[in-house]
Amino acid sequence: MDSYQNEEYISDLTDRVFLIKQELEAGKIKIASHLIDGFVTSFEKVRLRDDGKVDPSTVDGRIRAMGSAINHFVEREKTKSNYSIIDLQKAYFDILFANFGDIFRIMIDSGDEPYKLAIFFSKKTDYAQHIYDIFPEFFAQIKEFWSVASDIGVIHLQDGSQLKANFSGDLFPSYSENAVSTAGLYVDTISLPCPILRVGRLHATADKSEFTRLLLKHILTCMTYRDVALEEIEPAIVLILPDRRDFSENNIEHLMAACEPYVLAHAQYLYDRKFENIDDFREFSTTIVDVEQVLKNLKRPDRLIFDTEWGGDAKHQLTKLLSDQHRLSRKVVGDHAGMEVFFNSSGRMPQAYSAKRNAQELGSTPYINAETSWLYYTWLIEYESQRFDINDVELINMHMVHALANGMQDGFSWLGNVPTNKIIELRRNNLMEEIRGVLSSGVDSLIHSSAVDYSKTTQQVVDNIDRAFIEHQRVIAKAKAEKLRIYGLDVLPCVANGAIAIAGALTGNVALGTISATLGVFGLPSIADIKSKFKQRQERLDAYKGSVTGILFSHKSD
Repeated sequence: MDSYQNEEYISDLTDRVFLIKQELEAGKIKIASHLIDGFVTSFEKVRLRDDGKVDPSTVDGRIRAMGSAINHFVEREKTKSNYSIIDLQKAYFDILFANFGDIFRIMIDSGDEPYKLAIFFSKKTDYAQHIYDIFPEFFAQIKEFWSVASDIGVIHLQDGSQLKANFSGDLFPSYSENAVSTAGLYVDTISLPCPILRVGRLHATADKSEFTRLLLKHILTCMTYRDVALEEIEPAIVLILPDRRDFSENNIEHLMAACEPYVLAHAQYLYDRKFENIDDFREFSTTIVDVEQVLKNLKRPDRLIFDTEWGGDAKHQLTKLLSDQHRLSRKVVGDHAGMEVFFNSSGRMPQAYSAKRNAQELGSTPYINAETSWLYYTWLIEYESQRFDINDVELINMHMVHALANGMQDGFSWLGNVPTNKIIELRRNNLMEEIRGVLSSGVDSLIHSSAVDYSKTTQQVVDNIDRAFIEHQRVIAKAKAEKLRIYGLDVLPCVANGAIAIAGALTGNVALGTISATLGVFGLPSIADIKSKFKQRQERLDAYKGSVTGILFSHKSD
């Protein structure tokens, strides 16, 4: 139907024209000086019909576009004013506690950890069958909830200026490594995925007992975040907010299509051959059936990794994977070695891409605590920077990832075992910035150095960052040795060992200030101005626009 004859459209257009007038009169719209004359001309052309609605033939494209944009922002402000993050979180946790509150109370009363309760109930055949049978309907309800309500959290986060990190790389944070406790001094707001949506993908492939175990373990862990998620503190310390690709079928299809270049780039790295499309990669994979055939075709075996904890070379990784008779992928590809490589590549790269895209949409940075996932994330941004054309020369030239304080025998220490109630107390007393000021001791020379100092080589930038964090290490070590307190925070029990890493292109135009701000320790205003002397590298990194970063907090057992 012609829009000029569509009364619903005309009513909507009328509302938007009057919205422009209302916002102009309220002084909420500013128009650039060189556009004012054109706007005035367009607005003065608008005429009303006898019924008070606008005549659509008098409303040109400029006014229509402006009306749509203003309406969008007004609706966002209405959403923010009508619904808070706490409203969203309370609604979500009410669903969890209505369905799993009895088991959660058993866990609290017994003092057991989520995984123990999950194992116990998953071994009860009747209970596992019950969970398995009712889950599809429950899963649909959760997806509907997030499809309706997720924009509340998204809008609040997008419009917030705090340091934000979105948990990525695993189904949900481990109970033993609370995300707020681990990174709460370095990041203002941490968004966590919905474990129901994450585990729900496995319903069709995992057996009933294993599915029940995973579901309960992660839901019970998620429920332990309720109190801190409902703390009335601005900005929010933590919130459950899934990647929209987790609950939208259309987004999942789009995700797989968008990830094809990354999957093919990884395959090219492994086999040193270009694949036309994903079907070409799949067909090739079907021809290499056993371990020896895969190894014979591998040209760069260093990135055939299924789990970093297994260690060993490509043969060890693949053999160990195939020896697991209960792995989920076995139900899909059997014991076919080549298809296991295909399955891993076509699963890991979309996971890494989702972490990157979700962070870009929220104005945050991926927070990854699984080292295998971290590796694939760093490879993804490397492949992107090379425009998916993998060759040895460019691989040598690119330095994409740097593990802070790399090579230190005891790993890198940070304040990462901080009780959540202490994080809440520090935030309530507005002490976070002062604590970060203490932790940033020793980086003044880095902050105030000129950009020229960093333009010689990208490695010099890396070295400067490294020295700054080594100084951060010394501050913590000194506090630990002297049993100091930082604004009421007992340092000694909060020291965590492991690895902190940053990901980003350490060449070209990436704003490294974004990386440093992500860790919340210091700012690097001059580094963002660094320009590569190599034009070709600069062009190859245009895709970043300062948006690709990442952080890794990986605990190391004492």
